[in-house]
Amino acid sequence: MSPSSTTIPVAFVNRLAGKNGPLLLVCVPVLLAVVFHGLGSRQRELTTRREQPSLVFNQYLVNLGTVPPDEYVHARFVFQNKGTRPVTVSDLKPSCGCLNPRLEKRIYEPGESGEFFVRVSTANEQPGPQEYFVDVNYNDGQPRTTRTTFKVTLPKLSVTVAPKAIIFYQLSEGETTREVVVTDRRNRTLTPLDVGCEPMLAKAKISDINDLGDGRREIRLKVTVSGKAAPGRQHAMITMTTDDPVFPVIRVPVIIEGASSTPLAKAGNVDRPSDEASRQ
Repeated sequence: MSPSSTTIPVAFVNRLAGKNGPLLLVCVPVLLAVVFHGLGSRQRELTTRREQPSLVFNQYLVNLGTVPPDEYVHARFVFQNKGTRPVTVSDLKPSCGCLNPRLEKRIYEPGESGEFFVRVSTANEQPGPQEYFVDVNYNDGQPRTTRTTFKVTLPKLSVTVAPKAIIFYQLSEGETTREVVVTDRRNRTLTPLDVGCEPMLAKAKISDINDLGDGRREIRLKVTVSGKAAPGRQHAMITMTTDDPVFPVIRVPVIIEGASSTPLAKAGNVDRPSDEASRQ
């Protein structure tokens, strides 16, 4: 037993054995149980200290408050491996695909730092307080998850996109078309310069431009997918460039599901047009 361990004096045991043998049989097991319980608690405490999560973030919450009108808002999360072994980040799971968090690498040695950014397109979100999060899943000897949170209050709507994303279930050779409406509410005349899709999984073109007389301008885009899609899920991005200095580019995510893929559980949330979408 180490010097720091609790011991039972030998003289006390001998005296107890000489005068009260039967009592010794009762007391010694109890005393030993108390001693080893204390040692076990101390060991568990030390083990708990050693098993603290390795990744430590400079801040777990970024709150930008109310932001001025702009095309995007950004947040940056910096972390460090404070542990004694390498950390492997398996994935970053955002609450919204629009955040698009990216890591430069996956393995971080003890003492090494890393970072990732999130970005939100304000024309695709609702105004007012918004909260997003990214779950960082990693392994430092055991699986762990750390949540980072991004809060922002988006300004009053000025340019909106509806729906903010579109999905195609392309199960046959036929042609499927969706419409996207971009609305400028600022008494300005946002003018599209070009529109395209990358990669070229869909065709996009401007079908109509309407000045509604109340200071609003509507730009309607026609997005078409032709032919049977490849199995699985594919992603693309509709991009419309404009002459506007605040909104030089309008983007609309596109998801295309092939015949053999599993339908999205929340497809209705993706494809359902919203009345408005706020700027970030």
